[in-house]
Amino acid sequence: MIHSIYLSIVGILINQIPLFYELFTRNSKQRFYKFEYKNVRFFYFLYSKSLYIQTEVDKIIGKRDITLNDKEEFINELIEIITEFVNIKKKDIKFNVCRIDYKVDIQLTSLEMSNMHVLMSKHRTNYKKLKATGIYDTSISLATPYSGLKVNVYDKWEKCKLPEWKGVLRVELQVKNRKLHRLLRKEGIKRNINVYWTKEFMEKYYFLYYEGYFYLGDYYKLNICKRLIRESSYSMTIKKGLIKFVTEVNRFGMTKVCEKYSYNKVRRYIDYLNNIKVNPITINNDSEINKIQNIVEKAREVAEERYFKD
Repeated sequence: MIHSIYLSIVGILINQIPLFYELFTRNSKQRFYKFEYKNVRFFYFLYSKSLYIQTEVDKIIGKRDITLNDKEEFINELIEIITEFVNIKKKDIKFNVCRIDYKVDIQLTSLEMSNMHVLMSKHRTNYKKLKATGIYDTSISLATPYSGLKVNVYDKWEKCKLPEWKGVLRVELQVKNRKLHRLLRKEGIKRNINVYWTKEFMEKYYFLYYEGYFYLGDYYKLNICKRLIRESSYSMTIKKGLIKFVTEVNRFGMTKVCEKYSYNKVRRYIDYLNNIKVNPITINNDSEINKIQNIVEKAREVAEERYFKD
């Protein structure tokens, strides 16, 4: 559910950290002090009197799948670590969320994963205000230096080479400080961990966001996709246009096809395909697999089963 989380505590005076100059190392260029302890990176900003915290939730509470019910344990464990070197009452610690990374780990077969590598390369290299940070064989990464979000989709095993991650596709969305400030300013959403560690927030800012990128339909072989379009109730003109569209996407990828078609035509074709639950991104006809379930639909199933259960 949650991977990394960045938090801040404001109003921390330097004399509340008795061993400050023994524990913290100064970064002269960035004007902050840094200290790493028990899988947490701490940054102290002298001028703002704030303690900035970076950590990964699973490393704090020692479990792979983070659930809704793990919030209190995480907060308590983190507070225990902080009060080891900061003179502050536990009840006075108020966290502000500065970044939160939502993730779902999807288990795929080896055949599904090898095909997902190809399918990911056919998805758009830009989405909303995000752009690809590079071209990769086994992952998607979309961001800009000033964006409030970052898309990360990758073969977890290819990244870490640990056997327990074999066949795991990680779908991650980083909600960064810029986005959090925007939500506070425009929607009045406070940067409170109790607000962001919820099923409702993940639904609105993770699943709905990814529906626009991964679409609503399942991945099919191109020839099966064409057959499903022909069997639909659409007019012959629409069917002909859709078949040409998915054929070109299969050959050239969504980014290049979107440069050829108008924005409105692409949106219209995507809506037509979403309505019949067919993805515009298709599996190559020479593949040994006919279908892969829609990534967002699969992610929702995983989340309901492993992250949201009581």
